[in-house]
Amino acid sequence: MNRSKMIRHPYELSRARLTEILRRTGALTAGEVAGLEVFPARSDNSRVYRIRISYSEEAEGVLPQSLFLKLCDSAQFAAASEPAYYSRDYITLQNAPLLRCFDAGHDTAKKSYHLLLEDVTDTHKPSWEAPPTPQYGRALAEAVAKLHAHHWVTNEQGAERPGRRPVPEMEEIERYLSAIRPGLAPLLKACRQDIPDLWTEALPLIMEKHPERMIERTRSHEGFTLIHGDLNPGNILICQNGLVPMFLIDRQPFVWSLTCWLGVSDLAYAMIHWWDTESRRALEFQILQQYLDVLRSNGVNNYSWEQLCLDYRLCVVQSLYVAVEWCADPSQIEPMRWVWYPQLQKAMTAFFDLKVSELL
Repeated sequence: MNRSKMIRHPYELSRARLTEILRRTGALTAGEVAGLEVFPARSDNSRVYRIRISYSEEAEGVLPQSLFLKLCDSAQFAAASEPAYYSRDYITLQNAPLLRCFDAGHDTAKKSYHLLLEDVTDTHKPSWEAPPTPQYGRALAEAVAKLHAHHWVTNEQGAERPGRRPVPEMEEIERYLSAIRPGLAPLLKACRQDIPDLWTEALPLIMEKHPERMIERTRSHEGFTLIHGDLNPGNILICQNGLVPMFLIDRQPFVWSLTCWLGVSDLAYAMIHWWDTESRRALEFQILQQYLDVLRSNGVNNYSWEQLCLDYRLCVVQSLYVAVEWCADPSQIEPMRWVWYPQLQKAMTAFFDLKVSELL
């Protein structure tokens, strides 16, 4: 991964520095950057800017006319993860569903990082308004499977996680659960008048039993990979006038998140949380089949359909955990109810639809 000097403010990206970056990445083979303009853009968890570029008359090469600069300073995110996502983890994967990265750097001590990415604002958009059609689901499954296959864990060979076992150890799983458990009692209190008694009774039992199944599942490595962790529609870019090429952006795990886990958890999160329940019921197994087909076409040959379906059902509970974790912060319970309460409803509905209790 490129360990470039950190950019902490857009005006640190001078013409000379941008010229050096574009030459180093092969995008500028002659000439230099003659000028640049900075335009702030909207973002919830970082500072982002569009950088418009002009070149000297003799300039040659790809010559991108605009780049996208992202600056993130937050102790809640793992600072090294997103720079690695774009500039290391999939660097040898051809046609990866990722934006091209021209420069990246992070400062672990100050919990900050920067990214300089290709700007697709004029050609792509977040998929908030894209209906969950079979075509959309298959395109998503293909993009996700391609990334997952690149770091697929087998029982013989682990994923590339320097200094770690190929799947999470008990300590990592406990760190993850420790961020979630405090939200259960506040969640139950906040919606005690709104959810069925069956859910009220089931939720504590799920929180008790499911962690044991998570730990048991790590004893076999097939199915584990580097995951994205937050495939909400805002992190899935589609063409302005179509679906593909699709880009998966913003891998920003919390410091307590699981970063290597069952790959199908990414699809479970995308379908259970962000699709309406009827579309999820109608399409989920078609999408899982497409996911498995693309895994196999990318060299994953020892993962069965039966195991995939079991793993999908197990990951339903982690969609439930997202809603619970929102309530771990008392200040977020009511302001963010519009987010976590629909997530709770959809996850619990999927839990009963898919008979997940049989696995616990």
